[in-house]
Amino acid sequence: MTILRATDIVKYFTDPVRFQVLRGISLTVEHREFVSIIGKSGCGKSTLLYVLSTLDTDYEGTLAIADTVVTGRDQDFLAHFRGQHIGFIFQFHFLLQEFTILDNVMLPALKLGRESPATIEHRAMDLLQRMGIADYARRPAKQLSGGQQQRAAIARALINQPTLIIGDEPTGNLDSENTAIVLDLLDSICHEMGQTVIIVTHDAEVAARSDRILTMADGKIISEQTLR
Repeated sequence: MTILRATDIVKYFTDPVRFQVLRGISLTVEHREFVSIIGKSGCGKSTLLYVLSTLDTDYEGTLAIADTVVTGRDQDFLAHFRGQHIGFIFQFHFLLQEFTILDNVMLPALKLGRESPATIEHRAMDLLQRMGIADYARRPAKQLSGGQQQRAAIARALINQPTLIIGDEPTGNLDSENTAIVLDLLDSICHEMGQTVIIVTHDAEVAARSDRILTMADGKIISEQTLR
């Protein structure tokens, strides 16, 4: 089942001069697939990720996620759509440092408002258990290490049971030990929890853990490697 379909995506930057950063990119991503996008700095990979995540809407072409065409939709629709269908993992965890880990994880689901707080808390604790940090659930985020906070950020990305997890250099600030832990978790998210993951990374070893690698250069996908 196709989760994401992008067709002929073209993107320009206009400041300080008009410059084409994405040059007719088309790709599909299937259910339970773990896809890495790699390439040198400036190749357009992060720009593509922000288009695919619906955070950047100023592009040409068509994007469909979960059988819904999201191109041309207004910001209210897209905000609600992201809440239901997309979980984000960034290079920096962006946790609220004075809030507990549990509160941070629960926040997107409480905002979406589809379930009771008790149901959300139960799922959040299950996720923290899977991340190996349930013992820290009631502690403020500032008391956890960077690696532990990134695992909490992954739990937060999963709390609404999204269709798609999108990561922008999700291991970029981690040491080798925590990078390995996060990669194991991303693999588990796909192949045990049944969700779909797309990440951008500059690290070839990180990309090698995915199912498929898309290599970009000069605003295009120049090669594709299926690993499993």
